[in-house]
Amino acid sequence: MAGRLLASVVTPHSPKLVDPTDIPKYAHGILAGAQALGAAVCALEPDLLVVQSSHWATPFLWFVSGAARHRGICRDPDASRTLELPYDRAGDPAFAEALIESIQAAGMPASAAPEADLAWDYGSAVPLHLLDPHNRLPVVRLSTCLMASLDEGIRLGGLIRDTAQKLGRRVVFIASTAFAARMVRGPQAWPPEAALAADRHFLKLLTDGEIAAAKAALPNYAQASQIEMGGRPLATFLGCLDEAAERYEGERFGDYGAIAGSGHVSIAVRAMT
Repeated sequence: MAGRLLASVVTPHSPKLVDPTDIPKYAHGILAGAQALGAAVCALEPDLLVVQSSHWATPFLWFVSGAARHRGICRDPDASRTLELPYDRAGDPAFAEALIESIQAAGMPASAAPEADLAWDYGSAVPLHLLDPHNRLPVVRLSTCLMASLDEGIRLGGLIRDTAQKLGRRVVFIASTAFAARMVRGPQAWPPEAALAADRHFLKLLTDGEIAAAKAALPNYAQASQIEMGGRPLATFLGCLDEAAERYEGERFGDYGAIAGSGHVSIAVRAMT
C-alpha cells in the first residue's frame, strides 16, 4: 500500500495509567480510552508510529530519534510515582533522517537525537506502552521545541505527512499531551470550568472534522486553557492533517477525565473514506 498519514491522535501519558493493578478510580475511563485507541491504531496496521512527547522538551532544536532499536527502562524522576517501565522497540533510521532533512530544508533547526545518552521520558514510554503494549510497531520519537511557535508546529506536522508519503510509510502520529493543563498538587483535582468549556469546544471541532477551524482556534485556545507545552504537540497533531486535500472525521475514545488539574482524553482524526 502507498505510504500516507493514516491518523493523527492525541493520548495521555500519566504514570498513574501504567500499573493495571493500581489504577485510581478517577482514571479508569482515561485508561480505557487509551487502550481502545491503541486497538484502533493497531487495526490500521501502520508501518510506523511517530510520537511527540510533552516531556521531552528541548530549548532550541527539534530532535528526532534515529536509533535502529530503542531498548531500556524508563525511570523518569519527574513521574508522580515510582516508574520502571521497560521498552524494547524497533526504530526507523531512514524515516528519522528524511524527516530531519525536511525540517532543516524548511528553515527550522533540527538534529538527530544522541540516542546513546538519552533514556526515554514517560511522555514517550507511557503512551506507547498503552497503545502498543507488545512493542510490535516501530517508533520515531520527536522532541517538543520550546522556542517553536504554534505555526512552526503545524508546519512540522505537514513535513511528517510528506515524509510518510515520500518514503512509502503508513504512519500514525501521536501527540503525547494533556488538554487543559493547570497542574496542581492533588491527583483528583479538575481544571476550572472555563478551561473545561474551552476543551469541550475544541474537542467538538476535532470530532466534527473541522480541522481548519481547529487550527485557527488553537492560539486562543492554548492560552485560555493553558494547554500542556503551550499547545505545541497539538499544533503538530493538527499539522499532520491537510484539510485542503481531504475531509476528516474524529473519534473520541473513553472518558474525558482529570489528573492533577489537567484534562485527558484520547482522540483520533482520520481522513474519511
